[in-house]
Amino acid sequence: MDGLHRHLPGAVRQLREAGAPVDWAQLLGDLAGWRQYGGEVKRRWLQDFYRERHRSGVRAAREADDAEGAGGDM
Repeated sequence: MDGLHRHLPGAVRQLREAGAPVDWAQLLGDLAGWRQYGGEVKRRWLQDFYRERHRSGVRAAREADDAEGAGGDM
């Protein structure tokens, strides 16, 4: 858990500014089990990050396609 306390406030602030929900109960549980399950928690956090990043990219592509389609006929 070394150093996590220095990065966590900034990371949470960044999530909130982006409008991403913060699951405080899950975060507390993750932090409570960090010493024993830190590797699993880190892996899940990374998986969640990349899963949401992918979803966000798909949404952006769909919105761009929709905007392009609404702009005129081919």
